[in-house]
Amino acid sequence: MFREEKDAVLNWGKHSKKILGFILIVGSLLMLIATSLYTYKESIVPSSVEGKNLIGWTENDNEIILVHGETISQEICIVDGDISRIKLCFRKKDSKKYSGNIKISIYKKENNELIQSWENQIRDLPADAISTFELKKPLKSMNESYLLKINVNEAASGNISVVYSEKNNSLGLKKNETYIKGGLNLYIVAQGNNIIKKIYVCCLMLLFSTLGLGIWGIIKRFRIENIFLIMILGIGLTYILIFPTGTVPDGRTHFASAYSESSKLLGLENIDSNGNAILYEEGYSLHTHPDKSSYIDLYEDWDAPNTHTEESLKAASVINRGLIFYLPQILGITLARILSLNAFSVMIFGRVFSLLTYAFVIRYAIKLMPFGKMVIYLTSLLPMTLELGTSYSYDSFLIALSFLTIGYNFHLIYSKEKVQTADWLILSFLSIVLSVIKVVYIFIPMMCLLINGAKCIRKKTSCLIVALAGIISIGATQLSRIIGILNGGNTIGVGGKGEISHYTLSYIVKNPLKTLWIFYSTLEEKIDFYFSSMLGANLGWLDIQIPIVIAIGFFLLILLSAIKTEKDVLLIDSSQRVFYIAICILMFFAILTVLMLDYTQLGGKVVEGVQGRYFLPFLPIFAIGIMRNNTVVLKKSLNDFMIWSSMMLQFYVVQHIIRRIVMR
Repeated sequence: MFREEKDAVLNWGKHSKKILGFILIVGSLLMLIATSLYTYKESIVPSSVEGKNLIGWTENDNEIILVHGETISQEICIVDGDISRIKLCFRKKDSKKYSGNIKISIYKKENNELIQSWENQIRDLPADAISTFELKKPLKSMNESYLLKINVNEAASGNISVVYSEKNNSLGLKKNETYIKGGLNLYIVAQGNNIIKKIYVCCLMLLFSTLGLGIWGIIKRFRIENIFLIMILGIGLTYILIFPTGTVPDGRTHFASAYSESSKLLGLENIDSNGNAILYEEGYSLHTHPDKSSYIDLYEDWDAPNTHTEESLKAASVINRGLIFYLPQILGITLARILSLNAFSVMIFGRVFSLLTYAFVIRYAIKLMPFGKMVIYLTSLLPMTLELGTSYSYDSFLIALSFLTIGYNFHLIYSKEKVQTADWLILSFLSIVLSVIKVVYIFIPMMCLLINGAKCIRKKTSCLIVALAGIISIGATQLSRIIGILNGGNTIGVGGKGEISHYTLSYIVKNPLKTLWIFYSTLEEKIDFYFSSMLGANLGWLDIQIPIVIAIGFFLLILLSAIKTEKDVLLIDSSQRVFYIAICILMFFAILTVLMLDYTQLGGKVVEGVQGRYFLPFLPIFAIGIMRNNTVVLKKSLNDFMIWSSMMLQFYVVQHIIRRIVMR
């Protein structure tokens, strides 16, 4: 009887865990649905009411005082688009003293036909803010010119002005018949459309499909690397949808460089006399600071026929460093161009190839890891790493190869019985490629120093291969740069007014205490920025903010994933942990040193130019070195919890990115 009761209790315990898991999954899905509906109602619908900005002049540094008897007119030329509303900025000094009316009218320039006018009381206009004037009926235009006229009636009192800027590109701003240099601060807004709604629906379909496949993978006990592949491809494609090409730092330059290398492969002229990439398809749209208009520009003509052109990509100088920097993107661009696809498809192909390379290389790295697989998994799914992995930045390839090098070293150190010559050749190749892209990461392959000598076949040959690889890596790829630093450091010309001197290697050697103080000051001032930007709290050109609590959630999951479980038999001893932490510290200060030499003006109090993403390639080593010990041990694996939690966090990240962009 007692045994039957005990079995019943055990069965209930098993069933209760399943029921609790089911409730948590259903509750989480309901939260995600509620979040999706909130984003749709509060962000997607309002942004879809208005179309893109056909004209957007937004500088606010001058004003024209409006006086009775004077008319301010602005000529407007619309190439293509249906006008739905006009936005202007007025400035008032003291709203209590205002009376009278202001009249805004729009005419066809050709025949002076009045299209519509608006008359408002001056006291009702917002002070120093945008006022919107909606057309009763959308105005269809094709290469049409219009006149916008502003005047006030005789009862007007108080100091009211309309804002304009001399920087705005216009030849048609007049006060009565006198021309004024510049243009009004105005927006001409197109008729609303459903493009943003369609993009959002596509994102939701991708995200919920990925969630469903992830749940299926957890239930069916897929290997971690296979669940990772599902997650990275689904969420990565979503990132490609929501981040227009060019959004990452220096995105235009990265795209131009990859396109230029593709042109070389195809035997075409790749750069013009100014060093800008020559583009051979019409319609490239690169957005460094995307808003809702970016989505409309990008997606409304996604299926347009390919039109040949030979135009240079302005303000996008090419980085001439060879194929290896942008290899995945170059292959994608080249394939799209061979297939004669349009500009939109060329941009997307390059990013899809970047994602595929990133996904499959890191999948193999996770497979190689003898422990801590979830550390690589979660670091690869950080908002920042995933944004880079789906972009034209060479950091995509760099991060993937860094994680592969980490996984391969752990495999050789802890799980492979015999280390062959072929293994050393692979490590040497990875060392060379990493140092070619960014030399500071040459410390990652140094993990191989922990490989037990008894494992090595032909030990002398292996040492010779590694030494030769190091010489090739640092000598051949960085020789000219090292010579430049030794000869007095970097200098850059600024606007033809001379040169700005930077810190030099000789300064660092002669002033070690001052250098250490600069490093300390840098950490004191910028450590929080490094942390948040590394995890992805600042995306795009660091202007798309994600709640820091989400970034911290990812970081805690990474630390949790590095902790040893009771079933783990592989142990990292304290000396190995110290070694891992030491090479991370070396890379951290190597990055500060390089940016001090390359980017920081002589006399600067802190090192400039350092971003958190530079620390991502060695974050898994740091997490394992800090957290994997015999003091803190988990009773059982929390992999399912961490996989599900990372999916939930990524869902909220995507929602916040979309809200930020479409509501600009």
